[in-house]
Amino acid sequence: SGDGNIVAVGANLNNGVNGLASGHIRVFSWVDSNSGWNQMGSDVDGEAPGDEFGWSISLSSNGTILAAGARSNDDNGENSGHTRVFVWNGTEWSQRGVALKGQGSRDEFGYDVSLSSDGTVLAVGARYNDGNGTASGQVRIFSWSSDTSWTQVGRTIFGASSYDSAGSSLALS
Repeated sequence: SGDGNIVAVGANLNNGVNGLASGHIRVFSWVDSNSGWNQMGSDVDGEAPGDEFGWSISLSSNGTILAAGARSNDDNGENSGHTRVFVWNGTEWSQRGVALKGQGSRDEFGYDVSLSSDGTVLAVGARYNDGNGTASGQVRIFSWSSDTSWTQVGRTIFGASSYDSAGSSLALS
């Protein structure tokens, strides 16, 4: 979080409730009265074996919105990847909208993620997307629309040429 009192910790190779390397995330808040970090709600788990959920994570500045990438999720082909966003309701993390998915096999969509400070804009990298040549990579920007869904903002940003791997890292103001 912006004040350093909430931290999200990804464990992408965790053998969680959904299988080997499904991954999970734990979120902690600092509590002055016991000088320690207390977990906020339950673990947020990957959906399937091999997802590597938690490979990338980002928090809104107040720590109540969490974005997380599962670069190896197979929803749209092997290692197409996906990204999910969660909102803290005071007791648990609930998913906001549907998972945002990579466009094809080996995209690794969700390799990196970045939320705006208020958690309403999300940037997602797919380092191996082939949109402008082999493994040129891409970044897609989404906005939370009318409290119902994520909508892509503008055109996809592609790497300049093959093997650029754009989207390997990114930051959103």
